[in-house]
Amino acid sequence: MTLRDLNSGATEHVTTFLADTLFSSALAAIIVRERPFAGVDQLCERAARAWTELSPEEQRASFDAHPRIGDVPEVRRRPHSRTEQRGIYSASPEIIGALAVLNRQYEERFGFRFLVFASGKSADEMLAALTTRLQNSPEDEFRIAAHEKRRINEFRLRQAVVEGAYR
Repeated sequence: MTLRDLNSGATEHVTTFLADTLFSSALAAIIVRERPFAGVDQLCERAARAWTELSPEEQRASFDAHPRIGDVPEVRRRPHSRTEQRGIYSASPEIIGALAVLNRQYEERFGFRFLVFASGKSADEMLAALTTRLQNSPEDEFRIAAHEKRRINEFRLRQAVVEGAYR
């Protein structure tokens, strides 16, 4: 979808596209109400502000819509995640197993799915981030996860409207 398409497309179509891309229908609705955007930077700035307008429950729902880091079968089914989590494809079975165990521990501890900006990261780097972040307080971890989600959102918006990905 180009920026022009996003700015002038039918509300329902653009909202669905953004909800599928950002894993949040609430966020998509806010962004669509703000159209038109002069450029991708303005779009990304508004999306970042809109993220802060979501309730914690809406943010958690968006976290949980992402496939778990290292869940290879689920990642392969999701076009966005397939690209972003590319680093897991060469991981050893031991690393994939460790990610699965730590993902469960993380979700039990914090009550939401672990998020990390995975683009360009190896499976080892994602495992290290997960291991480190398990030591955080719930409040700090929610703040960190929300920051990572904003990074993911910006990356996906730029991919979508600048590079034409996710058509």
